[in-house]
Amino acid sequence: PLALGELGGFEIYMLCESTGESEVFVVDDPLEVSHTFAGLAPDTYYFSISAFDVRGQFSHLSEVVTKTVI
Repeated sequence: PLALGELGGFEIYMLCESTGESEVFVVDDPLEVSHTFAGLAPDTYYFSISAFDVRGQFSHLSEVVTKTVI
C-alpha cells in the first residue's frame, strides 16, 4: 500500500475495437476520481488503468472495462 503522498497519478489505456488503435492518457493528479473522454467516434472501446507512484513505479493493470459509443 502507498501513502497518499506517494501516489503520483494514473495512466488510462484505451483501445478502439474496429481500428486496433490504442492511446495512453496520463492523469498527473492523484486525487482525480473521474476522467471524461470527449469526441469518441461510435465504436467499442476497451479501458484499463494503472497507478504510478512518485518514483515512477507502476501497479498492475486493472480489469478491462468495455464501453460502446453509439
